[in-house]
Amino acid sequence: MQMTTIPISRQSESGNDGLRLRSVTLSMLGVVVLIALLLASTFYLWYFSPSGSWISVKSSEEPIAEEVSKLIERVRSHVALPQDEAPTVAMVKSAEPLRGQVFFQDAQIGDAVIIYSKSKKVILYDPRTDRIINMAPLSDNAPTIGN
Repeated sequence: MQMTTIPISRQSESGNDGLRLRSVTLSMLGVVVLIALLLASTFYLWYFSPSGSWISVKSSEEPIAEEVSKLIERVRSHVALPQDEAPTVAMVKSAEPLRGQVFFQDAQIGDAVIIYSKSKKVILYDPRTDRIINMAPLSDNAPTIGN
């Protein structure tokens, strides 16, 4: 008795596996593209929103200017300030580097340094206690803030 082998064709099964693999790959690619488009459109709306309901640079500058204006008005209630110039205002972030200067001897974190360049005045003001800590004429050889 001779055994003969009959070839069984698996062409139909292997053809379906390749087609199924392509279908899954295209589906995954479609999902990735959809997520990328969703993220890109969200970023676009967040960054370029004309309605102002999202974060914008303009709205963050307005409260700062308003705070400076209120601060100057509080100082103005204690001393006459120049009317013809806008001051430069800086907040003390670290008092230790300033300790070597007599003017900043009593400075604390959170104090305001108000500088009138044209009028040559410098004021150290504590907004927590609403008190002027120090006031001095600005000299031409005075060290700059932050150095």
